[in-house]
Amino acid sequence: EESQSRPSRMPDKGSTALMRATALASLVGFLSVGVTALPKMPSTLTCPNMTILDVGIANAETALRNVSTPNAAACCAACMATPRCTAWTWHPESGFEQLVCWLMPAPAAPHGAPKSVVSGVPPPPPPPPPPPPLPPLPPPQKSPALGYLPNLVFVLTDDQDITQDSMMAMPKTRALYGLDVGGKGCVGLGRCFSMARAYVVTPICCPSRSAYLSGKYTHNHRTLQNSQTQGCASDFWVRSIEPRAYPAYLAAAGYRTAFFGKYLNAYGTNPSSPMSHVPPGWHKWVGLRGNSAYYGYELSIDGTTETHGSDYATDYLTDVLKNRSVAWLNEELPAAGGPVLTVVHTPSPHRPAIPAPQYMNSFANLTAPRTPSWNHISGDKHKWLSTLVPMDDNLTQYSDHLWRRRLRSLQSVDDLVAAQFEAVEAANALDKTVFVYTSDHGYHSGQWGVAYCKMLPYEEDVRIPMYIRIPGNGGPGSGAAANIVSSPVLNIDLAPSFLDMAGYSDPEMDGQSFIPLLGQPNEKSVAKSRTFLIEYWPLVTKDEDVQVTRSGVDGWCTDPDVLRKDCPILPVVVDSVNNTWACLHTVSASADTVFCIFWDGTGWDMTFPRDPALANFVEYYDLSSDAWQLSNAINGTDPATRGAYVSQLEQLMHCNGTANCNPFPTHYQ
Repeated sequence: EESQSRPSRMPDKGSTALMRATALASLVGFLSVGVTALPKMPSTLTCPNMTILDVGIANAETALRNVSTPNAAACCAACMATPRCTAWTWHPESGFEQLVCWLMPAPAAPHGAPKSVVSGVPPPPPPPPPPPPLPPLPPPQKSPALGYLPNLVFVLTDDQDITQDSMMAMPKTRALYGLDVGGKGCVGLGRCFSMARAYVVTPICCPSRSAYLSGKYTHNHRTLQNSQTQGCASDFWVRSIEPRAYPAYLAAAGYRTAFFGKYLNAYGTNPSSPMSHVPPGWHKWVGLRGNSAYYGYELSIDGTTETHGSDYATDYLTDVLKNRSVAWLNEELPAAGGPVLTVVHTPSPHRPAIPAPQYMNSFANLTAPRTPSWNHISGDKHKWLSTLVPMDDNLTQYSDHLWRRRLRSLQSVDDLVAAQFEAVEAANALDKTVFVYTSDHGYHSGQWGVAYCKMLPYEEDVRIPMYIRIPGNGGPGSGAAANIVSSPVLNIDLAPSFLDMAGYSDPEMDGQSFIPLLGQPNEKSVAKSRTFLIEYWPLVTKDEDVQVTRSGVDGWCTDPDVLRKDCPILPVVVDSVNNTWACLHTVSASADTVFCIFWDGTGWDMTFPRDPALANFVEYYDLSSDAWQLSNAINGTDPATRGAYVSQLEQLMHCNGTANCNPFPTHYQ
C-alpha cells in the first residue's frame, strides 16, 4: 500500500474575499439559466515522489472518492487532478476485486508500524472535551393547547410520496382520517385534518427524522446525511440534541412513552449510539439497528439486542411493530392513569419494499403515475440532473416494479394504523387521543428520468402526506371529509406542536406549533403566508462529477408482473455530490415560488462554506403556473427580486430558534 500527501490548494483569505464579492455580484445578476462555474485555481503541482506507508485500508466514509488505477503513480496523478484531495492511498494487495485508489481530504493516519513516515503531515488535534450534560427539564409552563393532555399515536412511514397517490394503497387509513369522498370521515368520532402543503426541510432519512424529533433545521441539529460521520446518531446528537427532543419533554410532562421501529439510520452502529442506548424520554424502547429492513434485522428492546430472521409469522418487521405497539396500547391505556405517547416508525415503503405474503400480488399491471415530470429530461436543471438521459424500457419496467412493491408494503402499514385505532377505541380512549400520520420525506418514481429515490428539491421529494385526527365533535374537521389545511406545515413543526399539546414551548426549536391551524375553518381556497428553507447536503465520501448508482434488485426476477427471463441488474443513478442545494419557498396570497441555489462541481464537504456567493447555478419556479416545476424560470426574474431572494435565503440558512427562523410574515402571526 502506498500513500502520499500533497500541498494545499486553498486560496488565501484575501483572494477568498475577492472571489466571494465577485461571485455574489454574479449570483444576483444572472441573465441566463446556464451559469458558468467559478474558475478553479490553476495547479502547477507535479506528482511527488511516492512514499510507502502502512496505513491499513482507507475508510470509505472519510475518503472523497475511490477510483481504479493500474499503479500508484496513476493514483497520485488522480489526487493531483481532484479538488480538495490532499492525500492518496493505493491498495495493490491481493484479495481486492480491483486496484483501488482512495482520494482523501487529509492524509491517512498511520496504522501499526509504518515502513516510513510522510513528512510534513501534522498529527490530528485532540478531540474537544464533551459538553457538560444539559440540566433537567422544568415542568410544563403553560396550559396544554387542547385544554388537557391527550394521548398521542404517531405513525411515520419511510419514503412515502404524496404526489403519486401512494395513499391509494391504504383504504383503512384514508377512512380513519376522512380522506375519501362520500365516506363517514370523522362524523361523531373526532375532527380530521389533511395538511395539504406539508413539507420536509431535508429530503433524506436521518436528517429528516432528526428534524421531526428536534424541531430544528438541519443546519442546527447537524445531522447532514445518513452516516454517523455526517452527524446521524453522532456524539453531538446524543449529547446536545436528543435530551431536548420532544420525547424528553413529553416524559417530563407526565406521559408514558413508547417507541417502535426505525429511529435514525446510524442508531446501533456506532459507539455514540450503540444498541444499549435508549434515548432520553422513552419508557418503552423497540429500536431498529440501522436502516429500514423487513427481515434479518436486530432490535434493541430497552437496550438489549433481539435478533430476527426470515419467518413471516415472527419476523416481518411491519407486523412486529403493529403487534408490539398494539400490545403496549392495550396494556397502558387502561392502566396508565395519564397520557400515553405511542410512536411507530415503519420501514415501509423504503427499498427493498418487501410486501407481506398476502399482498405480494396486489396492484398487478399498475404502472407508476405518468405525471408531467415523469421521465422528463430538461437541460435547464442543475448539473447532475441535466446530464441524465431518459429511462429506457428496462429502467422503466424496474421503476414500475418498485412502485408496485411500495404500494404492496404500505398495505401492511394500513393494517397497523387500523389495529392501533381499534385498540384505542376498545380502551374507550378515542375522546382523548390525537392521531398523526406522515412520512419522513417524499419520493420520485421515474420523475426527472430517475427510476427511484429522493434527495431532489422538487415537490415529489419534499412534499409529504400528513394527516391529523383530534378529539371533539363539531367545528372544523368534524364532517364527512377532512378539513383541508392549505397553510404550509413543516416537519420541524411537529415537535413544537407536541410540546404545545403538553404545555411546553421551546424557543430554541426552529419550527412552530400547527395547533392554531386546527381551529380555523376550512381554508382550501385560502392561501396563507410562510417563507421557509429546504436544504440538502451531499455525500462527502464522493467528489465532484461522481454519480451515485445502485443496483436495481428488490425482487426484480420474482415480480409476477415482470414476464421476462434475463432480469438484468440495472445501474440506477440516484444522486451525485453535485446535488448540493438550498431553496427558499415562499407562499402567500399572491405568490407560491421556489428559489434554489446549487453548489455544482465544487467538491463540497462539511468544511466547505455554504455561501450563496459561491453558488454557481440557480433555479426558480412559480408553482401557481408551473406546479410540476418543468421549466426553470430564472431568466424571467429581475436583479432586485433575485437579490431579495438571496438575502432571505442566506438569513434562513444561518437562522436558529423560533423567532430567528420565522422572520418573515407567517400564518401564525
